Amino acid sequence: MTDFFEHIDAYVNGQLNKDDRQNFEEEMARDTDLKKAVDNHSMVSEALELLIEEDIRSIVDQVQESQAKVIPLYKKRWFIFIAATFTILFGAYFGFRAYLESLYGHDQVYADYYEFPKNPYTTRSVEISSTTFERSMYLFDLRRFEESESLFQEILANNSSNDEKEIAALYLGNIYFLQQKYQQSLEYFEMTNDKRKYEVMAQIFYIQGDKEKLTNLNNVHTTDEIRLLIKNSNSWRYNLVK
Repeated sequence: MTDFFEHIDAYVNGQLNKDDRQNFEEEMARDTDLKKAVDNHSMVSEALELLIEEDIRSIVDQVQESQAKVIPLYKKRWFIFIAATFTILFGAYFGFRAYLESLYGHDQVYADYYEFPKNPYTTRSVEISSTTFERSMYLFDLRRFEESESLFQEILANNSSNDEKEIAALYLGNIYFLQQKYQQSLEYFEMTNDKRKYEVMAQIFYIQGDKEKLTNLNNVHTTDEIRLLIKNSNSWRYNLVK
């Protein structure tokens, strides 16, 4: 059992064998996201069972009676029941949907997949950096993105070497990704041939739900991470919210 989320239905319905059920419950104890998904699944199922178990004939009879009598709508018990039931269902649905959206949003993708570019220099002091290029990279490492962004833009605008401009564009693409400015990020990634851009681009397409661009990117540059993003984009949970 590799993807426990795909086996939630089987677990809830008691369809797993003893070993798989034990493995599932051990994983659920470790993974709070899996536990939340199981809890939400149960809430939706219980709400549906309430609706199915209600005597439909009784509801139909009351509707027919209402056609012969002039009774204010708000006094009809069947209407109150239906309204309450649908309130429960819609609340459970949108709550579950919000939970799923959080799984495929920026914060979760950043936590699961993003890696900061590695600074090739050994010095770790902004003050003793000898060039604008070095200072911009150290500031980025310190997560002082606004300052590093200004210096990287300066590198692109002046007579820096092509290699420095390529790396500046790569770092600017990363800065705008971290700021969730995806269009600007992609524009700067187009300005560099540095292959480190591809995995961040894949994360952007994944967040945006653009499976076609994600697949096309995999055809150009394949990594284990990009293949994993494509695999996850084929799950029912991802397709429900994207």
